[in-house]
Amino acid sequence: MEHSDNQNPVKFHGKAGEFFSIWIVNILLSIVTLGIYSAWAKVRTKRYFYGNTEINGDSFEYHAKPTQILKGRLVAFVCVLIWSFANGFAPAFALFLMLAFYLLLPMLIHSNTRFDASVTSYKNVRFSFAGTLGSAYSVMLGRGLAAFCSIFVLIVVTSILWSASPIVGVLCSVLTFVAVIWLQAWVMCGISNYIANGYRYADQIFCTELDTKVFFKTYLLGGLITASGIAICMLLLYLTGVVSSDLFASGGFDSFGSRAGTLISFIALYGAFLLSGLIGMAFVVSRIRNYTFSQLAIFGEIQNEQVSYRFSSTLSTAGYVKLVATNFVLQVCTLGLARPWVMVRTQHYLANNTYVLGDLDKLDVFDKSTFDQSAVGDEIAEAFSVDIGIG
Repeated sequence: MEHSDNQNPVKFHGKAGEFFSIWIVNILLSIVTLGIYSAWAKVRTKRYFYGNTEINGDSFEYHAKPTQILKGRLVAFVCVLIWSFANGFAPAFALFLMLAFYLLLPMLIHSNTRFDASVTSYKNVRFSFAGTLGSAYSVMLGRGLAAFCSIFVLIVVTSILWSASPIVGVLCSVLTFVAVIWLQAWVMCGISNYIANGYRYADQIFCTELDTKVFFKTYLLGGLITASGIAICMLLLYLTGVVSSDLFASGGFDSFGSRAGTLISFIALYGAFLLSGLIGMAFVVSRIRNYTFSQLAIFGEIQNEQVSYRFSSTLSTAGYVKLVATNFVLQVCTLGLARPWVMVRTQHYLANNTYVLGDLDKLDVFDKSTFDQSAVGDEIAEAFSVDIGIG
């Protein structure tokens, strides 16, 4: 098997000013048509980003039809409308619908992934997804239920031990915390393996073998980073309160000065609290993406020659924190008008830190796809904010 270490960077050529005009037109037409044009808006946006993303001089293409998206959105809208109505007038029925949604969730994600793959192409060859529906239920619903039941049992046991002995309860709480993180890692690793191994590019097969232990270590460290930041914030908050009380008692602050100082301290510490969570999240996202891409490969045969391609991601915690923080500030300060700049700079950052390793000049395959997938699952999953993928 031949493997080349040629490094092919992913490049994104989109410009914020250029995309801003597309975004504004999409918004205005969607408002005028009472949301109907939003299906065309999604396709235009996807085609802009896909068309401006290239590897080795060849760009991606997005082939979904607006009518496909519109049909899916209508079904998703009806589902959300029924659930909202039931939630207000028949809570028991709403609970049943929510349970039904979670039972259908693996099918929706499976349909979502198949649709997204089937409408994406590179070098005029479409991707596909070969993961089975049974496997989707096994890794998502099966592992999810097993993890939920395990966590429930651990919480009950911990509560009983707390009432019997606080010391034992504390120890059991720590073990429960670690177990919950392990179960989360087990579930997410299984889902990532399922999705990554299901992708195909013509007859080229995507392969990976992700390890739960790496997910566990990453989630644990991310949790500790966040918890440490929160603990420091709480300590500073306590010390700030003590100092303010002492100064007020000694006449160092008048009533207004004390309240103003306390308010500023609270705002600063609240910001530090959010920053702690952001750093923990950025650590997890960047580490998981880098690890997943490092383990991902494509294997296949081209002109009777075995070839392979691998991937690399170089996101950093500091870089991701800077990206998310500045994106947030931009959107807040512009009341959302900076959204096109946020989308473009995010795509630039992800592209600039993604590489394909291998001789792409040998990637000469033929498109064998002969079917179009339904966008219903894609839109329902999006309506309920379901987004599970390998990034």
